[in-house]
Amino acid sequence: MEYSIKHLTEEDRKAFKKTHELAETKEWAVMDGSIVFSVHDTELEAAAEQTKLNLAEKIFDLYEVWREGLSDRLGVSNETIDEAVQDHI
Repeated sequence: MEYSIKHLTEEDRKAFKKTHELAETKEWAVMDGSIVFSVHDTELEAAAEQTKLNLAEKIFDLYEVWREGLSDRLGVSNETIDEAVQDHI
């Protein structure tokens, strides 16, 4: 998934205001295509949020690779691995 930062026009803000309470005062959005994940006052805040989302996605992707390898080696399902991980979080 690729996240992008978009400067919100006045029209964008009016449209987002209908579904996002804070959109009226925010000028930047972090998006994936047409899905808005968050809105921010400054481009720097939006860039920080974009970085967090990108890192979270990479961590999740690495977890999936680790889980697949472990489930293959142990001969158990991915769900079993997920349950064991949840028990230790």
